[in-house]
Formats: sequence, C-alpha cells, structure tokens
Amino acid sequence: MRQLRVWLWGSAAASLAVTVVLAALAPATIVMHFGAHGPDSFGPRWGLLLEPAVVAVLALICDRVALVWRRRAGLEATGIMLVGEWRLIALVGGATVALAILQLSQCGWL
Repeated sequence: MRQLRVWLWGSAAASLAVTVVLAALAPATIVMHFGAHGPDSFGPRWGLLLEPAVVAVLALICDRVALVWRRRAGLEATGIMLVGEWRLIALVGGATVALAILQLSQCGWL
C-alpha cells in the first residue's frame, strides 16, 4: 500500500510542481474554458491551480478505493502492488498528463 501511495501522491506533487512553474511563466490572463468556437472564458493565472486540485482529489479517491479493495480481499498486510492498484496509478498518471497538456493550452503554448 505504501508503494501505491508514493505513486499516487507523487503524481499529485508533480502536477503541483509543473503548475507552479507554468504559473510563473504564464501570461497574467489565461483561458479558463474552451467552448465549441474556441476560448470563451478567461481568468487570472492562479486558475491553473484547479488542475492539481483535481489530481489530488482523484489520488485521494484512488487511495481509498485501493484500501477498500485490500480490506475486502484480506490483503492489507501484503507488501506487493495488486493489478487493480496499477490501474489506479495509470488513471492518476493519465489524468496528470492530460491536465498538464490542458494547462499548456490555457497558457496559449499549444
């Protein structure tokens, strides 16, 4: 379980680190929403902090789901990663990458 938490919260920390760097380099006004015809809502650069918050909430949910899975299977003391836990890591990692690409789009760099 410890390995899972390192992966999940490491992804959340990486997302926050990327956001801090992007926020320092981003213009004062960024795109907050993309509509059918392009950007339709703008906001301050601190709006970039929404993405790491989403990753952190997703990591918390995945952490709790994995804990429930282990309790139901009676594998709480097992020190190895389970297959389902790798899937949760892939979910959080994929969300981290997708939201980083979104942040680059919000800054106008993609």
